[in-house]
Amino acid sequence: MQVVEVCETKHRNLSDEMVEEKIKDIKTRQGKVNNIRLCETHGSKDFQIEFSGEIDDAIQRKIKIFRYSLFKDTKSFEHFTTLKMPTKKYETFFDDLVMDNSALMKSLEHFYKVLHYQATKVDVSYFNITKAILVYGPPGTGKSTLSRAVFQRLSIRMSKDTYLVELNASKIFTRYYGDTTGALSKILNGLEELSKTTTIFVAIDEIETLFMDRSVILENNEPLEGIRVVNTLLLFMDTLKYNKNMFVIFTSNFYSHLDPAFVDRCDISLMTSLPNEKTSYSILSRIFKKMMDKNLLEYEDIPDYEDVPNTSIIKAYLSIKNQSPRKIKKIVFHNMPLRKTTVDFLCSRIAKFKNSESQKDKKL
Repeated sequence: MQVVEVCETKHRNLSDEMVEEKIKDIKTRQGKVNNIRLCETHGSKDFQIEFSGEIDDAIQRKIKIFRYSLFKDTKSFEHFTTLKMPTKKYETFFDDLVMDNSALMKSLEHFYKVLHYQATKVDVSYFNITKAILVYGPPGTGKSTLSRAVFQRLSIRMSKDTYLVELNASKIFTRYYGDTTGALSKILNGLEELSKTTTIFVAIDEIETLFMDRSVILENNEPLEGIRVVNTLLLFMDTLKYNKNMFVIFTSNFYSHLDPAFVDRCDISLMTSLPNEKTSYSILSRIFKKMMDKNLLEYEDIPDYEDVPNTSIIKAYLSIKNQSPRKIKKIVFHNMPLRKTTVDFLCSRIAKFKNSESQKDKKL
């Protein structure tokens, strides 16, 4: 069975027959054309879910369509604000992500499996499933973007209203310093109360600020407030097993700083890493294609890395290797001229820019 997502508007509603006709123009899974995305397939063998690869015509003969509209609505509560999902704000996040590993697809697969078993009345709490995922890795590797992209896709699969709550752990710790435990309890109680009537997704960034390893806190004779915070959060995670309406993704830059009891309670821990050569090529080519769409670059065909890579992009990559996706975008911006240019010219500037930066670092 082939899963298809269709984004609809007031002025655009496609019949099933029209959708079936249009998806013939999409060549790979996760490909998107005119607000129609060809998603994963559910094969007959071992009930396997395939998120990537070429299209299997035999499977595509049977499709399941998820239709959705985008929202801009927000609602403020005492300690947090919600975004109605799926939100227009994060609609492009999934397509913007380019990663070496399968963290994005593994996150989706896990939550889709939870939804499947919940629909069949299986009590996943028996398996100690908390519906919480930890994503960790170096800064700028797309952890926060991943969490929003996953929740955006997850909301499309659910027929009822869903909302996203975004929290930054370091801001909670700083804002309520001295009474972090009390403030955190109010936030968590508010989330639990809201989840009684609707499905909510919770994205908590920089979780190492709150879930610090308790043994380290004791060894360093730090205030016991830190231990109380961790204990409060652990109790909250224990309740997640029985809460069918709450899904959580934590992100962290420092996996080694996290309390082991917290990591153990997460269903899965996924690492994002700095891009390799192939991924860096994909990031640069995607940036350049978007610049062409905005008339900032002369149009030209950019082949996939597996085919015949663009040599100028490879040269640019060699000068920016070991940089995060966030840093790569900044480097491209710093080298954009104030006029329309070519891929070759921009790549040559990027190479020179990084070489000059390296020389500065050596002098320092």
